[in-house]
Amino acid sequence: MSVLSERFDMSTFLSGFEGRWRRPAVDYKAAVRSHMITLDTNVLLELYRFTPAARDELLNVIEQLRERIWIPNQVASEFYARRMDAVKERLKLHEAIPKSLEDLKRKAIQELQVFARRCSLTDEDKEKLLSPIEASFASAIGEVQRQSKAFDLTLESVVSDDPILSSLARILDERVGQPFNPEETEDLIKEADRRYAAQIPPGYKDAGKEENSHGDFFIWEQMLREALKREASLLFVTNDTKEDWVAKESGLVIGARPELIAEFKDRRNGGDFLVVQLSSFLRFAKEELGAAISPSTLEQAKNLQDNQKLNDAVEVAFEQEMMRIIPDALRAEVRRLESLTGDTKRSFRARREAGRSAARVADLIERLAIFPKTLLPGGEVRLALTAEDYQILSDVIQRQSLYREARSTESPAVKTSLPYRDLVQVLEGQERMRMVLATEYEDVRRHVHVIRAEVDSLRMAEEGGMRLAEAEHALRSAEQTQHELLVRIADVDAVTSQTRRLIEERINSESNAIQMRISDID
Repeated sequence: MSVLSERFDMSTFLSGFEGRWRRPAVDYKAAVRSHMITLDTNVLLELYRFTPAARDELLNVIEQLRERIWIPNQVASEFYARRMDAVKERLKLHEAIPKSLEDLKRKAIQELQVFARRCSLTDEDKEKLLSPIEASFASAIGEVQRQSKAFDLTLESVVSDDPILSSLARILDERVGQPFNPEETEDLIKEADRRYAAQIPPGYKDAGKEENSHGDFFIWEQMLREALKREASLLFVTNDTKEDWVAKESGLVIGARPELIAEFKDRRNGGDFLVVQLSSFLRFAKEELGAAISPSTLEQAKNLQDNQKLNDAVEVAFEQEMMRIIPDALRAEVRRLESLTGDTKRSFRARREAGRSAARVADLIERLAIFPKTLLPGGEVRLALTAEDYQILSDVIQRQSLYREARSTESPAVKTSLPYRDLVQVLEGQERMRMVLATEYEDVRRHVHVIRAEVDSLRMAEEGGMRLAEAEHALRSAEQTQHELLVRIADVDAVTSQTRRLIEERINSESNAIQMRISDID
């Protein structure tokens, strides 16, 4: 019987589908009013990233819900240890963004000056191009600086008299749990290791961490014990979106992992375990309790959640030799991308995206020096990266691997004793290397052309000083790179020619040998 001729009961299909996949309806807003509430470390640390007004609103919500809030000792310890880093991140942002904007303005003006010169624009038309750019960047930089001045925390104030720590100490007095005793801690670490090996949530995603790898399991265990003592359901507020805490559908967080819900009900003999992110928690508090939460605070909470997803740590291990060449590979990538921004054959959108990518890679070079690194027993170096940085580095290393693969076949002279198959591999490697070098040379050549046009423009306009000195330095550097690439291309061509000659000789030799054997048979 044809499948199409069979009767298809859609209602039966949908009911079966919903029975397998639909979660029970949960009233999260009511949970804000009725459940025991635990705030994760990342939620408390957001107090150092919020604007002063948003920070006050979050503190007021915590105080309003004080009687039902309970903080695990593990959260309190992590919060205290990491609060300075949260402040540093915010202050570093205040310094980095104006600098990045100035760099982007300089590049935009450079592009427009080249355009004006090539199109022989009058001074008046040139001014029409440059004035809006300069005004827009000046306005944006001024607003960033205004926001920075409005931020009231400094490292000195946090060290000497931390206002956030003081507020939390007052609000959460007697609302923080006790640590495990030493014997209990040792047993729980063993239990965490057992669970991690079996991929039992939560915390197994942190199994490879050198420090605090058991932190999430300790938080879970402390929350469970407190909920059992209170005979309460639990609402856990966290911005952690790793799969060992939350379940996702189509990339969206839909709640706690089913295993955690089941374990909570089993240990607690009933009750609910719910997970919400900070923005949702604040919205529920506003709707259910009438808490004074402004749209700006909700927007900040949502933005910080998105940043948290982006900045989830990715740990990778590299050989020490790779670690040494990564900075050079990143600098080469910046040069490649910057050359694309000057390629007039590409669309404006493509050139703009290349410029943005170059800025991201350049920023990664600076931050690479301060990323946490661990030397492993085998001599490898483990790096903790953000997801975005990992993607950038992966793309660059993939490009670098092609260089290494091709360079591994480079030599001043190819051994004549190599087997035919090895000679073919050498030739293939040289041809790949030639293609890579030719592409890079073309990128650098265009980059030299753009910089030379800028230097000429500055000289014609009699604009000396720092800008001209920087442009001339960049031109000399780019021309040196261009020369080095030409030398390397010549070396590769020489090895390629030698290899082809050896292959040809080997083929002729084998052909002669075959002819001789045929003659002997005849």
